[in-house]
Amino acid sequence: MKFVYILENHDSEHFYVGITDDVPARLAKHNAGEVTHTSKYRPWRLKTYVAFSDEKQAFEFEKYLKPGICEEAALTLNNPTATPPPYSPTAAFSRSRRATSSFFIADSSVTEHAEAARIA
Repeated sequence: MKFVYILENHDSEHFYVGITDDVPARLAKHNAGEVTHTSKYRPWRLKTYVAFSDEKQAFEFEKYLKPGICEEAALTLNNPTATPPPYSPTAAFSRSRRATSSFFIADSSVTEHAEAARIA
C-alpha cells in the first residue's frame, strides 16, 4: 500500500506533497529535520493523505498534485482576495478529488474490499 500525503507547515505558508509506505513514520522524519526539502519549515502537520493499492497510480497522483500544491498553495489559501494563479491549489484539490474517485472506481479490488467489509 502506498500513501500520497500533503503536509502543511505551522504557519500554513508552505505545503509539501510526498509518497510513502508509512505516513506516521514519514511525518516524524519531516518534523525531525531528516528530509532536506522540508527541514527549514518545521513543524509540519498532516493535511490529508490518500491510500493506493496500485503503486503506479500512487506515483502518478503524487506527480499530478506536486506542482500546484507545493508552489502555489500559500498564495491562494492565505490570501482570499489574491488573483488565483493559472494552476491554483483549489483546482488541484478539486481535481484530486475527481482523480481519486476515478482511481478508486477503476480499481475493483477497492470495491471488493469495501463490499466484503460491509457484508462482514
